[in-house]
Amino acid sequence: MPMSTYYQNLRQKTGNQLLFTPSVGAIIRDASGRILFQDPGGPFWSLPAGAIEPGEPPAKALIREV
Repeated sequence: MPMSTYYQNLRQKTGNQLLFTPSVGAIIRDASGRILFQDPGGPFWSLPAGAIEPGEPPAKALIREV
């Protein structure tokens, strides 16, 4: 998923400075209790996670990321 317009605009103002942003992440288990990871297309697998958009409830952000 590409960076949202909100975070693109924020990045233009702050450059490469460290930003603390509200975010969500999920651990999803299958019926056997194994943790399911996502393949983002790079060298590493990850848990579904991402930033919460302004005004977005955390639960809705988590559903979007999953």
